[in-house]
Amino acid sequence: MTVDRPRHLAAALRRRGYLLSPWPWRALVYAASTLPIAGTLFVGLLVVAAPLLAVINAVRQGRSVELLLVVPAPATAAA
Repeated sequence: MTVDRPRHLAAALRRRGYLLSPWPWRALVYAASTLPIAGTLFVGLLVVAAPLLAVINAVRQGRSVELLLVVPAPATAAA
């Protein structure tokens, strides 16, 4: 016995009962799970790219670039 279910979205869209089928729900779950992950990755990329773009912009405009490096102070011996 074969079940006449479309295997691809294009075939599912041509059917009359598309809105009652699992396809819209799959799309909704895909969007709901992909957008937060993509947003998190975008923020991580932005944290790295924003300072780099600021340095490139300063160099292109001929301004001096001061790179801030955080270096821990050496420990002092208690007397």
